[in-house]
Formats: sequence, structure tokens, C-alpha cells
Amino acid sequence: MADPPVEHTPPQHIRQQCCGSRSREGTRSARPARGGSPVLSVIGTYVCTDEERETMETTGAEDGGGRVADGAGARPRRTRRHDPNRQERIIEVVEELIAERGIEGLSHRVVAERADVSLSSTTYYFKDREAMIHAALGRAADRFAASMKAWAAEHAEDTPEQLAEALTDGVMACLGGEGRTMAMTEFELYLAALRRPGLRGVAERLTRHSIEAMTPVVGASVAACLPPLMNGLCLQAMTFPAPPDRAYVLAILRHAVAARPR
Repeated sequence: MADPPVEHTPPQHIRQQCCGSRSREGTRSARPARGGSPVLSVIGTYVCTDEERETMETTGAEDGGGRVADGAGARPRRTRRHDPNRQERIIEVVEELIAERGIEGLSHRVVAERADVSLSSTTYYFKDREAMIHAALGRAADRFAASMKAWAAEHAEDTPEQLAEALTDGVMACLGGEGRTMAMTEFELYLAALRRPGLRGVAERLTRHSIEAMTPVVGASVAACLPPLMNGLCLQAMTFPAPPDRAYVLAILRHAVAARPR
């Protein structure tokens, strides 16, 4: 249950932010607040909602004694910290939450709580949930592209057997840790792109990055086959009651790699 409204006399710039303008002496103005109840402004008294109170805490609105008013009494003002990486941390948290809860489990409030920032910080950087999703999935695609380039450079001179082993390592990594998080994010992206045309460019980037990185190593035709093949194997490994073992995955990828040009 939300805390009850808190009465205090905020600075002028906060009154203007919440009400739009100062009320004239002896008059009262009202407008609907988020949540349905009106915000009332009277000379000397102001009733704020939870969201407006959070704004005042973040910007340092005081009760005149260096403390922020609270329903249970005054408490020390929360100091605004220097946080140059706040936007990046928010995006990172969005990506984590997509992997944990799926895209439909996201909200500005949930992200703010996990990232340990004010709600106003998330809405400052991202106007809506779709903007957060696009930024997080774009970040995931860029990181995936970098990892694929590094993988291709590392295995450029591998034998077919060594390549099959390395690809199998990638599939088995989906079973836990960072590999599972990356795979979950990728699959959430593909699913979201079915209904969100704006995400289809990001989804296409994942496949394109894989093909471009693998083509010098295994040839164009095999590079085009490997992403959907490995995605399917990862889905089996992550969703089957008994995940396929390494020998099973390796046998399949040996056949795929054997088709590369000599």
C-alpha cells in the first residue's frame, strides 16, 4: 500500500514543477495526479504524491532544516551522488531483467529499484519502456558482435575437429552463467521482434554478426547454417528436462563443420 500524502511547504521551483504555477493568495488550484487523486496547492500547504515526493528527495527539497519531511517524522536528506555511469548501469539492469523475467516483466519502477536509482532517472534517460528495451537489446547485440569477432580471430587456424569442439563449448555454455544470460536475452529479442517491428533490425544484427564473423573461418554457406543450428541446440539444452550431452552436440556440429570449403 502506498504511503499517505505528506504535507510540507516545498521550495518554489518544486511547487512550480508539481503544480505548473504558484497559486495566487487566497485561491486554490487542482489538477488530476497520477493515481487519480487531485494535487492541491494552497498558500502555505502542499499535498504531494509518492512520485512527486521522490522528485523532491532527489532534487533536495527540504523542510527548512536540511531534512526531508516524512509521515513518521523528519529524516536526513538523501544526498545526490556523483554517478557518471548511471545510464549504462540502467541499461545493464534492463538486460539482466529481460533474461530473468522476460520483456513483459519490465517497468520503470522495477528497473529503478534494481539499479538503485530514482524513478526519475530512468524516465530521464528513457521516455518509455520500449526505449529501455531497445537500448538494452542493442547493447546485447553489440557485445555479441565483439565476442564473435574475438572467437573468429582465436579459431581462424583451427582444424575441423577443433572448430567443432569450440562450437560445442559455445552451446554447452548456455546451460549456466553468463552464457545462459546472453542466450536468454537473444531468445527474448527474437520473440519480441515478432510483435515489435522496431526491434527486428536489432534481431537481424545478431544473425548478421555471426555470419560475418564465421565466414572467413568456415566459408559463407556453413556460416549461414551455424547460427540457426546452434540456436536450436541451445534451446534444447536450456528447455529439455534432460539436456543433450556434449557428445550429442559435438556429433551434430562435426557434420556441419565438415561441409566447409577445404
